[in-house]
Amino acid sequence: MHSVAYRSEKGSRSKENEDAFLAMPSLGFFAVADGVGSGTRSGDAARKTVELLFQELNEYVPSIDGILQAIHRANKEVFEYTTDLPSANTACTLSAIWLNNGHANIFHVGDSRIYKLSNHEIAQVTRDHVKAISHDGLNNKNVLTRAIGSHQEVQVDIQKFRYHPKDSFTLMTDGVSDKVDLNTIESIAADHTCSDTQKVEQLIEAAIQARSTDDKTVILVSPKGPS
Repeated sequence: MHSVAYRSEKGSRSKENEDAFLAMPSLGFFAVADGVGSGTRSGDAARKTVELLFQELNEYVPSIDGILQAIHRANKEVFEYTTDLPSANTACTLSAIWLNNGHANIFHVGDSRIYKLSNHEIAQVTRDHVKAISHDGLNNKNVLTRAIGSHQEVQVDIQKFRYHPKDSFTLMTDGVSDKVDLNTIESIAADHTCSDTQKVEQLIEAAIQARSTDDKTVILVSPKGPS
């Protein structure tokens, strides 16, 4: 069974934690979702998406097609929810990984991230679906170009590649990745003197020290087993 450590924490600017996550070590499936939108129910999209993925994986033998269908079903339900209740105005990001028979299968929408640590070097596996726009004519602000529930259809980035048993994967929402630089993420993830749980705690604390006010979620997966 894959070893996993995780933590999710409400940001100081949030009334509730609008992140959601899923960890199913026995199936090798892990996901983070970040509720976005100007409505008061932004976390609903993230929770609904994670719930539908859990139902899919609980009821059927996991497959790429099945997971993808669950993501599209979540997109449809969140989109219809916002259509029926415009004041909700909610959507979410999704970054998920399914480890199966030595292969990593990645499913990604938005700007949450998945990193892979291999031979003490970390690399971002996912690509942020954002664009920079001028904000008040002075500063650039990143705006999502893809999200679960923002449109009637959603395009999901899918990757499949082999991984080494000593590799590890770190999933996180932008409450962490926006504030913690890649070198810091790498130094924490590659520190063999710490347990996976300690690494997750350090990543969250690094974001807090960098004055992140957003919700923060980190999942660290070690396919090799307990650290």
